Amino acid sequence: MQPKSITQSGIAGIASRHGYRVENISLSLFNLKDDPGETHDVAKEHPEVVGRLKRLAEPTRKELGDALQQIKGTENRPLGLAP
Repeated sequence: MQPKSITQSGIAGIASRHGYRVENISLSLFNLKDDPGETHDVAKEHPEVVGRLKRLAEPTRKELGDALQQIKGTENRPLGLAP
């Protein structure tokens, strides 16, 4: 992977200069005890766990905004500013 120019800021530019890439992935659930490499998504096998985790995360997402929405420009509030 070729690092992006230092003039390219943002998540993708920074990640590329550290040997990483940014990808959009769907909600996933992994059994880290048996699969620490996160190779087998078990979300479909455990929809009740996914639902419970989504409900637990919702208040925080509302308070802090959603990173994906911020990248797309539809954030709840500007990044770094208190509500």
